[in-house]
Amino acid sequence: MEKLILTQVTVNELLESLIKNLLPRLEKIILSSKEEGIKEYLTSEEVAELCNIKSLSTLWNWKEKNVLVPTARAGRKPLYKYQDVIDYLENKSIDQ
Repeated sequence: MEKLILTQVTVNELLESLIKNLLPRLEKIILSSKEEGIKEYLTSEEVAELCNIKSLSTLWNWKEKNVLVPTARAGRKPLYKYQDVIDYLENKSIDQ
């Protein structure tokens, strides 16, 4: 059984530790997903699922606020760049 040691850290120390430990893992996931043939563009439904949102109107609101903007279209359907969605999710987790 591992020992659990509780200690006080500042927010900045915690953030630095998270970045140091999580960023390489996220990069590995992104690289492996590219190797596995993840699509370059995602539909609104796929983005909603990735971002864990229930309503597509949230994506529309994000587009209006320039939070996450689709960069291409398939007919009339907006398409979001996969890397833009990942970047948004990474920045969102750092901001919280």
